[in-house]
Amino acid sequence: MRARINVLSELPREWQQHLARWSRVNRSRKRLVGEARSPSRNDEYLLYQTLLGTWPLEPLDPGRLAGFGLLNSLSQVLLKLTVPGVPDIYQGNEIWAFSLVDPDNRRPVDYRHRQALLETLDASCRDRDSLPALLLREPPRAAAATTASEAECRRDQFKRSCNGVWGAVPMVMSGGRG
Repeated sequence: MRARINVLSELPREWQQHLARWSRVNRSRKRLVGEARSPSRNDEYLLYQTLLGTWPLEPLDPGRLAGFGLLNSLSQVLLKLTVPGVPDIYQGNEIWAFSLVDPDNRRPVDYRHRQALLETLDASCRDRDSLPALLLREPPRAAAATTASEAECRRDQFKRSCNGVWGAVPMVMSGGRG
């Protein structure tokens, strides 16, 4: 959710245009509560952000907010798994979870679903060059492929390092947001 909302700061004109349009469309739905119209402008803003952050995944158009949010989220996963130290991955959040609360490791985890997802990942899913296409077709598999691939890379790098001391993992980034 946060990865999508963070994109709003990168698309300020588009976000302002949508806000203006949605506010116009919903103006007649506001109600008088006491002496003020409700929801307030700030509450309305928060509501639109929340809806954008939690909207279900649809087939992606890379130019849309959800697409950029998924790219932000994958970037965070990649960074978390490639920098020195122990990655902070909450149980059950190895794949995308659209939730309005922070992960807390107390929710039930569908391990069968995660295992089945991992079993569908073949070598082509873990090829970094195929990840963009996979992200467009099947975002949850792209997240699982990224996590699995980088976890394997960490394990292999650790095995190759001297006395188990972490060594730097080369990282190449390319492309842009247009």
